[in-house]
Amino acid sequence: MTRNRLVVVAGGPGAGKTTLMEHLAGGAVTMHGDAARQIIRSRCAAGLSLRPDTLTFAQSLLAMEIAERDEAIAREGEHLFERSVIDAPGMLKGCGGTPVDEIERIVQENPNDLVFLATAWQDIYVDDVERDEGFSHARRVGEQTRQWYQRCGYDPIVLPLADVETRSGFVRSFLDAR
Repeated sequence: MTRNRLVVVAGGPGAGKTTLMEHLAGGAVTMHGDAARQIIRSRCAAGLSLRPDTLTFAQSLLAMEIAERDEAIAREGEHLFERSVIDAPGMLKGCGGTPVDEIERIVQENPNDLVFLATAWQDIYVDDVERDEGFSHARRVGEQTRQWYQRCGYDPIVLPLADVETRSGFVRSFLDAR
């Protein structure tokens, strides 16, 4: 492969993104985990609340996602991200703490080649230490994520509500076709 291909699995909490990523791991695709989960785990380990205020969380998320993306771009090949740089500007826009032109610049400078969307799915959603806001919140975040990606010019490919093997095959069929 002569260039990088940046592919995203986006969606709200508890939609099966991590499980799918773990199932797809291996082979020629480099996996990049969820920065939000890393922030939450770090804060939990330090005895802090799971999340700081939304603005601080979004800024931290953006910095981590940009660093991860820059690292991926430096390595040739296909990269699959659990969420992406595009997610954090959506949060920043919602906070009102970042100028719109700055948000638009971030989005334009960080394009993705393909975006999959894991929608909220009650049958697999589980509250846990890192996911404490409930299914209705997960559904709302998932819908906001879909709308944000569309607003940024993407047409997310919705993952089927199916077992991980089926979802994995679905993603691989798109990856193999392009």
